[in-house]
Amino acid sequence: MSFLTSYQIPGGREDLSDVVSVLTQRETPFLNMVMDNSLAATFRKHEWINTRLVGFRDNLNGAITNVATTITVYGAYQGAKTKYVVGTVLRIDDEYMTVTTVNSATSLTVARGFGGTTAAAHNNGAPVEIVAKPKAEGHTSSDDDSEVGGLDYNLTQIFYRRLSLSGTAQAIDVVSNENQMTVQVQRKMRELLKELERSLILGLRTQDGAGDNRTMGGLAQFITQADSSGGALTTAKIDSAIIKLLENGAEPDILLVSNAQKNKLNNMKESRVTGAHRQSEHMIDNLVDMYHSDAGPLKIVRSNDVLPWELFILDTSRIKVTPLQGRRFAMEKLAKTGDADDAQILGEYTCEIKNPEAHYKITGLTT
Repeated sequence: MSFLTSYQIPGGREDLSDVVSVLTQRETPFLNMVMDNSLAATFRKHEWINTRLVGFRDNLNGAITNVATTITVYGAYQGAKTKYVVGTVLRIDDEYMTVTTVNSATSLTVARGFGGTTAAAHNNGAPVEIVAKPKAEGHTSSDDDSEVGGLDYNLTQIFYRRLSLSGTAQAIDVVSNENQMTVQVQRKMRELLKELERSLILGLRTQDGAGDNRTMGGLAQFITQADSSGGALTTAKIDSAIIKLLENGAEPDILLVSNAQKNKLNNMKESRVTGAHRQSEHMIDNLVDMYHSDAGPLKIVRSNDVLPWELFILDTSRIKVTPLQGRRFAMEKLAKTGDADDAQILGEYTCEIKNPEAHYKITGLTT
């Protein structure tokens, strides 16, 4: 029997949060993981602050000789003034050095050969390990480590379906004691939730001149870190991306995959891919639901809305889908037309994707 046994046209506005909760669990599992109806956006342009994650690695942006004392790095994440302070101990290859002056977020003056190590030439792109930021005993507080953060935003998007049912259609019960209003509410809510998840993944943040017609941006727009080298999906590709996220200070917890790449994962004969079910003589089992990595287990979530050649590695603690205040999915009665009752299902939602450096996309994969 359905979770709804009957549904009549409400006199006012009927909140559908319970319906959403039931449907998202089985229809749109990724949306279910990031939907948060307990909070609400307060304006059509929903804003948030991105402060840097606690990363511990950078890279040289240009080769240096064994006598250079100014080095160029990639520097701050979004929102941070700088990743470095005077006295920061760095390691590049086998050489240690200390920061003597922070010229800018990307330029440092350093003392070479710290701790008796040997100053050497280092290649462009060499990893810069941020070892520590020690302070001398009795030091005077000087460096300001506060971070205001960088502002980011998304727009709210209206999701809408209209229902019109005759009195006769509503009066006739169908199989499992569901009247036609119950059937239509379930059907239209499925459509709306799938549309919301599709916008969450593929959406592009846009609005017309007046701002009345708005679409929200999704993962495809906000996630800029990517491996676009193409080729077959391998554990090496996934592991490399996960390591970069860990170095940024992220905590990735899911692989969001297309149908095509889910099949690739299913067929990997790697010990780190865990089967969802045990094989039995009655069943050929080629399913996987977890990926074990240096970050721990990542849940594998399939979505029809991920493009066939893509895969996302996400930290879902930094992704949230939330309604505009007072605009959660609900059904409202419209003016009656003759023997027909008219109603609408409407909700207005946006997604908040914090810290672009906490997520990763692998694209150009063979299918």
